Amino acid sequence: MGRPRAGRPLAVAVLAMLVTLGGAAGAREDWHAPDMPCRLLLSAVPAARRGGLNTVQIDLAEQSERCRPDGADIRVTTPAGRAVPHRIEVGEQAAFRVYFQAPEDCDHFHLYYGSGEALPASEPWTETLGGLYLETRPLSRPLRRAAELPAAVRQHTERHDRQPWKQVWDQENPFGPDDLYLSIYEGTLYCPESGDYVFAVSSDDGALFGIEGTADLLCWRDPGVLGTTWRDPAHPRAVRKVRLERGVYRIHYHHFENYGGQLAKLGWQTPSSDAIVLIPPGAFIHYLPADIEGLEMRDDPLSPFFTATHCYTVRINGREPGFPRYRFESRVAAASSDGSLEFEWDFGDGTVATGPEVIHEFAGTGARTVTLLVRDADGREASVTRPVFPAARPTSEVLLEVQSRPASLFAQPGDVLPLQALVLRQGGAEQEFVLQATVRREGRNDAGTTTVLNTVPGTAGESARWTALRVLFPVPEDDVRVTVSAQFHGVEVARDDLVVLGTDGVLRDLALDDSGELRRAGGARVALRTAGATRSGASPRCLCEPGSTTVDVLIIDDALGGPPGSPARTYGEFLAEALEGLYSGLRFVPRRAAAPQSAGIQPMAGFLHVASTLARSSPNLVILVCQPDTVINGTPVDEFEAALSAALDQVLVRSRAEAVLVGPPPVPGRPDASRAYAAAAKRLGLRKGVPVVDLYSRFRLMPDWEALFQPPDGQGTTYLVHPNEQGQRIIAREIMTAVTECCHEGFSAAVRHAAYWGESGGS
Repeated sequence: MGRPRAGRPLAVAVLAMLVTLGGAAGAREDWHAPDMPCRLLLSAVPAARRGGLNTVQIDLAEQSERCRPDGADIRVTTPAGRAVPHRIEVGEQAAFRVYFQAPEDCDHFHLYYGSGEALPASEPWTETLGGLYLETRPLSRPLRRAAELPAAVRQHTERHDRQPWKQVWDQENPFGPDDLYLSIYEGTLYCPESGDYVFAVSSDDGALFGIEGTADLLCWRDPGVLGTTWRDPAHPRAVRKVRLERGVYRIHYHHFENYGGQLAKLGWQTPSSDAIVLIPPGAFIHYLPADIEGLEMRDDPLSPFFTATHCYTVRINGREPGFPRYRFESRVAAASSDGSLEFEWDFGDGTVATGPEVIHEFAGTGARTVTLLVRDADGREASVTRPVFPAARPTSEVLLEVQSRPASLFAQPGDVLPLQALVLRQGGAEQEFVLQATVRREGRNDAGTTTVLNTVPGTAGESARWTALRVLFPVPEDDVRVTVSAQFHGVEVARDDLVVLGTDGVLRDLALDDSGELRRAGGARVALRTAGATRSGASPRCLCEPGSTTVDVLIIDDALGGPPGSPARTYGEFLAEALEGLYSGLRFVPRRAAAPQSAGIQPMAGFLHVASTLARSSPNLVILVCQPDTVINGTPVDEFEAALSAALDQVLVRSRAEAVLVGPPPVPGRPDASRAYAAAAKRLGLRKGVPVVDLYSRFRLMPDWEALFQPPDGQGTTYLVHPNEQGQRIIAREIMTAVTECCHEGFSAAVRHAAYWGESGGS
């Protein structure tokens, strides 16, 4: 057959819910209108399942082009050729809508058209229609349970109003006050296929739902807190499964509202669907639908046709537009429909498929042109093209979250950083998502390099499900942003960013969140690439500013110096006195920078404290103290060493200060616990060329070293994490030795320079 002109809506019946393939296979039935070149083979709901309706509606859509402009050449008959009364309406874009009487003794019909010759008008008939109606009534008192609704409906007969309605989905009383009222929805519901249906009630306050021919109360929901999905464990009877035959059913949905918020909502899951969705307006039919079993051309034995059924529209994280999901079914009514045909689909969006029945999802709700090509065993081909206008409703809501979590917050350039991509999805959908990673230079807006990681499989049900994928990510030499995104039909629907930054960069806007993950301002997760800075490769140090005699000594220490006033004097004060005695003319000003308690005790918190402190100061000497808390809390040694290395990177690159590293002392009662940390500090100092004060070894050489942690009166409990004043003096002497070894030449030059400027009067 020819290619119909695009641009007319595909509207087969009200819902386009169709019978299975093969209903028209076999020999062609008699052609009772010899002058008509085309006919549609139609199937209506059996008489026993018509719900009292007697009129069928069929939309000719693009087939209207084959008819006279007034549609007067359209004829409806039974398979035996008996004429059936009908009438014609002209719908959108000049498409014909045909209504015809459905006799009780007939379920199948032939609709002829295309001769161009006008036929006599049919005799009228009395049409019995269906639909949905809403009536609201005032309620005299609050109700407590859904089981009270039948009696309340009988008792309260006064009404606010009654009108035709679209669907069971309201958040107010459209006819009156929003408190103390009843909602009564009644009408005809078309179930398009036989099988197991799931019906679901959601309401505020209570509601019940029933179907003619089933239990009076198929499902109900009592008052209670509304959940985020149709299924709520607190209200198990709000969702029920029932087996139904294809047909029209009389339904009722009764709802009561006491006070507060209002909601009346009814959903379903059809046998061929995988999700509970809001029942769409088209399901509450006014006319009987007709299924197109095939298109036949009088002079062409191969006449392809297809139908499209909108299942639902997948909406991810509330994103608009959604992704309409359709079921396409071929309708080949020729005698050659014996299983030897090949079917090829082109959906007009760059995707194709094969087979007599396919499922397809469109990336958006824009109009599409779908083509079906059919090929028989002899190689003959015929095609049909039809426009499809994807619908936005009903929707299947899917919540999707992507989290890209590094296995470690620190990594070496060239290493492989294990990256765990976690995908959380909630919502009833079978759809698969493609997970991919895009790597870009940080601060650049280029396309970057994209790698497909894996496919996240679909899941049934509405409960939240995690999918974890492990990715090995090569650590680059530069700062990069890794975007892990979930793609659905080529559209990004969820993402998470991981920024890999060097430990020698400006890092003042980093912080740990409540779960201990490192994040940048704006929310992106962060992993740190250790820069590997060394003293020999650093820029020249400045131990004293030109024209000044003040040496700013920054002591980064949370615990070794003790809390304010205990001990009375700390190693910082003793150190400053000793240095001023040795380098006369210079003034050493110790400043202790302790991290706030809210920063936490993990190594990353200590590193962030160093980075933020250096960002707002310009010290000449930095005393970086390894905290006893690290030992007491059993911090992994590799994490301790990585954070310490990163802190030294900040000192060596982001400042002009000399650095001295102070290792942890032994802990009273657990002296060997500090050994590994002290060794890591010495190992790091050697690698970076920074002097290390080995308090662990120095204290252990003293037979009474634990006495250094006792309060002055000797009666109190051990301090554990900070020595007393005697211990503070020992710490100062050890640091003094390290400082003079690395800084003597610089301080001596500063003394000479200060003397020169003093003698010359500063001129």
